[in-house]
Amino acid sequence: MSLGGEIPIKTHKIGWWQVALLGLAGFVSCTARAEVVIVAPERVLTLDQALDIALQRNRSLENADMEVDKAADSVKAARTRQLPRLDLNLSESYNLTPQSYT
Repeated sequence: MSLGGEIPIKTHKIGWWQVALLGLAGFVSCTARAEVVIVAPERVLTLDQALDIALQRNRSLENADMEVDKAADSVKAARTRQLPRLDLNLSESYNLTPQSYT
């Protein structure tokens, strides 16, 4: 067990035939689906870094945050309806033909 919050990574030695098989499988899957997979070099993450990445990419948290913003906007809209309102309508009319009342 390591101290300092680092997560140990286990490594395994593989033979040349395993590398060739993985390469062939990757080539077949890439050509069949027209999808390229880029493998990043391995690195050691601290627990804090892993938690930060998980929180940044968590869609549930993003959706919940948007719902909170939406609810706050609804509260603001409801409060504006409590304020006094002034409506002003202007209109003008005239007759197209002159009227005679005699």
